[in-house]
Amino acid sequence: MKVACRLSLFGCVVVVLAGLALRAQQPVERYILPLGIYDREGRLLMGLKPEQITVKGLSARITKVVQDSKPRRIVLLLDRSGSMRKVGEFSPWEVAKRAVQEFFNWVQPDDQLSLQAFADQHRIVVPFTSDRTILRQALESLPEPGTASAKKDTGDNTEFGIALEAMLNTIAGQIQPGDGVVVFSDGIIAGVKKPFRKLSRRLSDTGMRVSIVLCAPPSFFPSDPFWGAMPVGISVTELRRQSALGGLFGEIESFAQETGGIVWDPWDAEGNFVVNLEVWPHPHQLSRTARMSYWTLRNIYLLELEPDRALDKPKKIKLEILGHKGERIPDGYVHYPRYLLPSTAAR
Repeated sequence: MKVACRLSLFGCVVVVLAGLALRAQQPVERYILPLGIYDREGRLLMGLKPEQITVKGLSARITKVVQDSKPRRIVLLLDRSGSMRKVGEFSPWEVAKRAVQEFFNWVQPDDQLSLQAFADQHRIVVPFTSDRTILRQALESLPEPGTASAKKDTGDNTEFGIALEAMLNTIAGQIQPGDGVVVFSDGIIAGVKKPFRKLSRRLSDTGMRVSIVLCAPPSFFPSDPFWGAMPVGISVTELRRQSALGGLFGEIESFAQETGGIVWDPWDAEGNFVVNLEVWPHPHQLSRTARMSYWTLRNIYLLELEPDRALDKPKKIKLEILGHKGERIPDGYVHYPRYLLPSTAAR
């Protein structure tokens, strides 16, 4: 009996050692994730360390945290669908153009920008360049949405999903984790032929974040129940959620979040309550929106994340971040891609 026990124990040891050896031979998957933790002015939380980050939804560890502010490749994607046309004295298209011009003011000389537009179809107006003069001239030359020229160029309906897919196909191999897309739109970007929500995983895989600058106020549309009677005591964001387009706004928020991007609202003065909301955004707020939408792309961390085992399907993750005093940082201040995809060999 003693011999049998010893042999059995020896067999167990061999099996364990063989298992460890097999695991050691397996290639380790590592993922590089862009991470931004910002205050209300878009300033990055400094001095983040791996031990301040906990991964939820997956057994994994953070092996490295590096602050990263290198030059970016940024796609400025302009909505030119019919809903962006001028109505009365207000024009979402004019707000979009002003916001893009403000964005140009903050971009650094070593960044590369591409100006692109979409409605039914997607078009590259200017490929990646650092020449701001070319970009500004091309922006001003675009015909206003709703006109015959605009319809002939990119159509009149909104196919955001098709535009994102076309954009990704045209810039494949030119981007790296931390690069981004800034969409300038009135927020009516559902898309029928290609649901844009399905692209969040592909965007997460590239590390390319999508942020959205809203170019129309919450009560711009006559179908809105708040038209002509602006409520007070709620935030601008909450007003959008309760509006006739609240469902679509929620989709946009979720999509941007899943890619690590942010929805920017020039009418939302630092999350203040609605008091006297103007149809046109205040120039200071528009400049502030452009500044923060740029600097939150330029200043980030790059995390190296290592799962305990190779992924066999897409995995949604959640990161919990602790501040320097051990306090938990609210999710609304933390931005990162929400999906990890299996390596190319495992797909």
